[in-house]
Amino acid sequence: MTRATSLGSPRAKPFIVEQTAAAGDQSTRLWEEFRQLTSENFARCTQCGRCTAGCPLASDMDLSPTRVLRSLQLGQVERAARSLAIWFCVSCQVCTTRCPQEVDIAHTMDSLRELARRHGLEHPGSRDILSFHRSLLAVVRRYGRLREFPLVRGYKLRTWHFFQDLLVAPRLFFRGKIHLLPKEIAAVEAVRQVFARSGVPL
Repeated sequence: MTRATSLGSPRAKPFIVEQTAAAGDQSTRLWEEFRQLTSENFARCTQCGRCTAGCPLASDMDLSPTRVLRSLQLGQVERAARSLAIWFCVSCQVCTTRCPQEVDIAHTMDSLRELARRHGLEHPGSRDILSFHRSLLAVVRRYGRLREFPLVRGYKLRTWHFFQDLLVAPRLFFRGKIHLLPKEIAAVEAVRQVFARSGVPL
């Protein structure tokens, strides 16, 4: 059962359609948790399509940024969280900058990714992307900054793409772009404490 909310009312709530399922329903719990991650008012979105027109990866997404926002307007947060689009988003901020209604779409995508990670809703096609994210975060937590060789090593071990770009690494190494013995930064313990407090799953 759904209840429509008037967009013209000064008391209008953030979503065009509110979920009124019984307490304990999974979709209701997802909505409540999603609202803790973002306070964006998606009812402001007029579906003008500027976010999609400016997105450099929209043609590769299963749901365009405009359709992701429409799903949220309709209360379909799980559909948005299960999409591959949120993992293709590179947070370039073009969509947010172009939005005439000032909806922070890039932050919305980030919030959907976090929600998907928490509840195991990741799209099957996001495996390699998630592997790269985990490898990057693990390297930053270990050394306090990005180190290319541990990043590549971690990514290869997670994905088993051992022969992908095989000839690129030697060229980068001989040009001094990749160092086999990475060093930690002086404040690496402070970085590790940030990770510990955030509870980011790797």
